[in-house]
Amino acid sequence: MLKCVHFIPLAQAEKLEGRPDVIVVSIHDRHFLPNLRSGFRDVLRLHFDDYDRERDGNDALQDSFTPEQAVTLKSWLEPYLRANTDFTLLVHCHAGISRSAAVAWWAHKAHGLELKTDFPAWHLNRHVLRTLDPDIAPPLKPDEALIMPQGRAFERPPMLGSAISHKTLVVFAHGKESGPWGTKIRYLAHIAKRNGAEVLSPDYRDLADPDQRVLRLLDLPLPTYDSLILVGSSMGGYVATVASQTMKPRGLFLMAPAFGMPGYAEKKLQPGAEEVCIVHGWQDEIIPVEHALSFAREHLSELHLIEADHRLTAALPTVGRLFEDFLHRVLGKKSP
Repeated sequence: MLKCVHFIPLAQAEKLEGRPDVIVVSIHDRHFLPNLRSGFRDVLRLHFDDYDRERDGNDALQDSFTPEQAVTLKSWLEPYLRANTDFTLLVHCHAGISRSAAVAWWAHKAHGLELKTDFPAWHLNRHVLRTLDPDIAPPLKPDEALIMPQGRAFERPPMLGSAISHKTLVVFAHGKESGPWGTKIRYLAHIAKRNGAEVLSPDYRDLADPDQRVLRLLDLPLPTYDSLILVGSSMGGYVATVASQTMKPRGLFLMAPAFGMPGYAEKKLQPGAEEVCIVHGWQDEIIPVEHALSFAREHLSELHLIEADHRLTAALPTVGRLFEDFLHRVLGKKSP
């Protein structure tokens, strides 16, 4: 029978030695097959994106979790639930916080498996959970979980210590058709908070015009801070860059920024930050990588070109490391 369930990121899953008492649900994006080691009792591979229309808006590029995949998962799991031998269920996705968390939470609530994790299940993909069982409620927010009795099945991840001693505010700007708490922003927000920063992610989904989004950001009342970091993804990269000319942040971290695209008022962008870091995917099918190269060359900006498409979710751990290094460097701290 199944005794417990773990959910972890891909980078950790690929380092694990296979064990005959462990079965694995391997969740991956299109055009990417995880390189898991041999020796696991069984591996179910599921291909779908970390997409929830209620959270992320309408995005035709996304492949969402389907009812057919839910049936496949349940049918595959059934023999192990009834087995006489004890098994452990391991679920991974790229970041290890959303899709895998949803499957693990469902297994925990539907079948009573002990949930073991270093990350709060609150960040789970609610579309995946609804598809598996619409009657299972998502977990409480991490802050609420802290005041629950010690016997509860999940807990907030341990703080690694604040690398930032003064008050730092990180403000995110999401992409054209994503939402304020999509996968990348949630992942980077956790890193920022882990390092002692406050985070803010405004909702721009009602504004299709990027320059109207700039005005909203400039009009946004912000909490007091000593240092400001602007982070933008896709259209949000343009928004953050234009806004930086007025807001003058310490740092500007841009992911696949929408530079040189038609319909954007500012053609000659001038970053207003002390430090700029750009991350762009070689396989970006929306914004040509040459646009990032041109901007970085003109402004002598730090540029990282990585193996990923426009969404960068396939390389999220790499993006996270670059972001954390950027935070430490910009704010005068050494990277661990």
